[in-house]
Parts: sequence; C-alpha cells; structure tokens
Amino acid sequence: MKPLNLILFGPPGAGKSTQAAYLDKLAAIDSISTGQRLRQTVETGSELGQEVAQVMAEGRLVDDTLMNKLLNEWLLGIPSEVGVLLDGYPRTLSQAQSLDQLMQTISRPLDVVIALTLSDEEAIRRLSGRRICRIKGQPDQILHINDQAALDACRANGGMLIERDDDKPETIKRRLAEYNAKTEPLLQFYGERDLLILIDADGTPDQVSKAIEQALQQRFNGA
Repeated sequence: MKPLNLILFGPPGAGKSTQAAYLDKLAAIDSISTGQRLRQTVETGSELGQEVAQVMAEGRLVDDTLMNKLLNEWLLGIPSEVGVLLDGYPRTLSQAQSLDQLMQTISRPLDVVIALTLSDEEAIRRLSGRRICRIKGQPDQILHINDQAALDACRANGGMLIERDDDKPETIKRRLAEYNAKTEPLLQFYGERDLLILIDADGTPDQVSKAIEQALQQRFNGA
C-alpha cells in the first residue's frame, strides 16, 4: 500500500495505540504522537524545545501557534516518500483547519481520517476491567479482570494488580463525554470533505485491523 498521510481518532478503550502500530506496519508511515513528540522536542534543547519546556513548566497548554511551528518542524523531518500518522492532533476545529493549510503548504495533503467507533458501554466495560500487573524488575503488563489465567500468572510471579485512577467508571465517563464533545465537530469537518472512514472497534484487535486494511484497500484500490 502506498504511503498515506492520515489522522487516527478513537475514544478511550477503542485500542487506538494497537491500531496505530498496525498502520505503521501496513504502510510506510512515521507516527507523530503529539505527547511523545513534545517530550522529545524538549529533550533536544533547541529553541523550540526551550519554548515548549517553559510552557509545560508553567502548567500551560501548548497553544495553536506554537503547535503549528512544531508540526511544521516534525513534518518537514519526514522523508517525502514516507507517510505520516497523526495521533492526538487535531483536537479542535481551528486546529484541523490550521493543519489542513500547513499540510497543503508543505505538499503533504491529508489522504484519509480513520475514526474508531465504540459504544460508551463497551468502552467502560473494557477500561473499568483493566488492571496493571506490576512485577518488580519487569515492565508493567495490562490485563483484564475477565482473563483469569493472566491474573493467576501475575499473582504466581509475585505481581501486584493495580487499578489506575483513570480506569474507574466515573472517570471513564467523564473522559468519554469530553472526547465525544470535542471530536464530533472534527468528524463532521472531515466527513464533509470525504476524508472520513468509520471503523467499528467492537471486535478483537485483529478483526479491527482487518477492517481498517479492507477499508483502505477499497478506497485506494490496493495501491
């Protein structure tokens, strides 16, 4: 499949990180996760990095003007023969409009927007049942309370099962409400431009990945 310039949306619990990794393998794509890139930019100590560091130190959000500068730098650093996946941006309609202008300016127009869809009920079921298995000296593992074999293995290896604060039902409901309110105008914006593909995320990760691949092949004729 040809390199694509795309945006990936998905509510909490939809498996966005898993599908972003899958898309990275499916096509020649360089992922831009804004949170990760911001941290990396700070670590460079560059002029932009120092500006971001000051904003973060003051507890402020990176404004649109600064974010556009950052995106321009990040995008120009990606070879033209490699596509890009934007994860975590845009978050508002004004950001989407600015991003559109930027990508046109650098001759990297947006090809497609993939939005994973999931009912609030299923998102709450998935996230509220999520636990972290913490074993000293090993990376944390994410388990689900319905996976008894994984829970038993965690305990047998001396692990602790931890529930994150943001995986509690009331917190999840607030996160979903915020996501839905912010994302609906963006989906309408991209839908009107015929860039939007909706993918039902109520399935196994492999099933969702297959649905994404089929949708992309249909749209781009397997190019």
